[in-house]
Amino acid sequence: MKGFSQYLNVKSLYVIIVFGALFIYLIRMQRAQDVTKCLSFEEMVAEKVTMEDECLVNYVKNRRLSYPSKLPYNLTTRTDHTNLHATPLSSFQSFLLDKDAPWIEALIAVELFVPKRGRRHFLECGALDGVTYSTTLHLERFLNWTGILMEVDDRFYSDLEHVHRRAYGVHACASRDSHPSLTLFNPSPIYTQSIRNGRNFTNVNPGTGYVVSEQRSEINGSHVDFLEAECIPVYTALLAANITTIDLFVLDIEGVELDVLKTLPFEKVHVAVFMSINR
Repeated sequence: MKGFSQYLNVKSLYVIIVFGALFIYLIRMQRAQDVTKCLSFEEMVAEKVTMEDECLVNYVKNRRLSYPSKLPYNLTTRTDHTNLHATPLSSFQSFLLDKDAPWIEALIAVELFVPKRGRRHFLECGALDGVTYSTTLHLERFLNWTGILMEVDDRFYSDLEHVHRRAYGVHACASRDSHPSLTLFNPSPIYTQSIRNGRNFTNVNPGTGYVVSEQRSEINGSHVDFLEAECIPVYTALLAANITTIDLFVLDIEGVELDVLKTLPFEKVHVAVFMSINR
């Protein structure tokens, strides 16, 4: 009788293992089918999927997101504006004496008004190469901040990945809508006047890109090339990086800041300090 009971126990265990393995297999098959059911980015744009759409979040994770680097900083980029950041700073004092430092104002605001809840997070839209005009580099490098750097320009994003920032990178522009979109983008203006959204902007910094509302092949007699850029809601980027609390939100996106802010579900994400930068 005892031997029979042991036989039943072994058999029951075998059945449980088989059914458990079958259950796991079926779950994985279902997930694989769900992935194949996802729309392409263009189709998601056409369908105006929500910014919390699982397929959109997974698309950003798999196609547009780079993870914080563990490699040593490589702060020498190919731009001409990195002389301060590219040179090793001798002390924390020289870090504080940076004459072009919008991050100091942000740091003061955060430290004065925002209680510390562990490691601080930033979100920088329009991060360029992660060094040039960076509002967040010093915060990350000296004060152990981390966060998300969004940049749409292919050249700048390539440099950004080689800088080895301790933050997530998102290769896309911030959508002005609460759904993904495709937008015309001028990667390198060679003229002094950018026409965007029906308004004129003068004193354009060479090398910075602009989102435009209509395609133009020539402006002020200069040939201009436009690319179609993928834009994702900021909240989608936050979900992809699993960050919902932002201590400092930096917007350097040349005039569409308010449109981007309107897409944020403030009941789901907490932002302590906003900083808009106009160059």
